[in-house]
Amino acid sequence: MVVVSGSLHYMERWRQNYRIKNRLIANLIAEFYATTILRFIGTGVIAQLVLSRGTANAPVQVNLGWGFAISLSVYSAWSTSGGHVNPAVTAALFILGKISFVHSLLYVVAQMFGAALGAGLSYIVYYEAINNFDGGVRALDGVNGTGFIFASFPASYLSNGGAFIDQVAGTGLLGLFVAFFCEQRNQIPLYLQPALFGVVAAMIGTCYSMNMGSPVNPASDFGPRILAVFLGYGTEMLTYHDYFFWIPLLAPVIGAVLGAYSYVFFIGFHIPDLADSRAADSSINGKNTLKATYECGVPLRQNEI
Repeated sequence: MVVVSGSLHYMERWRQNYRIKNRLIANLIAEFYATTILRFIGTGVIAQLVLSRGTANAPVQVNLGWGFAISLSVYSAWSTSGGHVNPAVTAALFILGKISFVHSLLYVVAQMFGAALGAGLSYIVYYEAINNFDGGVRALDGVNGTGFIFASFPASYLSNGGAFIDQVAGTGLLGLFVAFFCEQRNQIPLYLQPALFGVVAAMIGTCYSMNMGSPVNPASDFGPRILAVFLGYGTEMLTYHDYFFWIPLLAPVIGAVLGAYSYVFFIGFHIPDLADSRAADSSINGKNTLKATYECGVPLRQNEI
């Protein structure tokens, strides 16, 4: 608590007066805000690549930029909502028992709106640059196309089936590492986990982004995609490539769940219990009673909601 000359600092007074007591609402606001940060940074990364015709950013910089964006946005909400910022991550944490089904759905809604807002704010920043690039005529692709700034699209050689496999594979890796990081018996320090999520995102981008840009985040793709429809890009954002849009919306969720399950079945189930007094082998009547005060991806004080 901050005290200035015997009285509370005005920021602390505001906190006491205006702090949201309902944890679910606070967590949803945190997810919305953190996903806004993620997409604001990420959209800027892609905008610099597209609008400079590849001179301001290189693919390595794009992957690093997104990795940093994910780490920092997750950190921003880590102590409240758990910093999911991605429906695929939320789905993986749901099947791992870290969040309820209803709360998962609400998280996804917050993430979608946050991603749309983040992309919209970046559009405002780059509005004049986009006009200079395309002459004020919005186009999804082509020489002056800028639709890729707001959503992913497949390479010309890629079928929708290939795109589906691409997204399942990419988010399979993400779900695998979500399960790995959140397994308490691995004893990965909580303060390192957001940074590691960014490393994973950058890694996925460096190995599986050639086909369609490696979206691996339904909110980050779909929210800005819908926004772009109203920014002048039209319904082609949805109809392009035989209604491709549903693939980065659905496939990442399936991939993340499969990836999380693969880790649990092949490794997670077989990790020995911790041996010290705080560990998972403490039991009553044969039932594991370990309960951390805070866990990876788990909303703070979820039991109070």
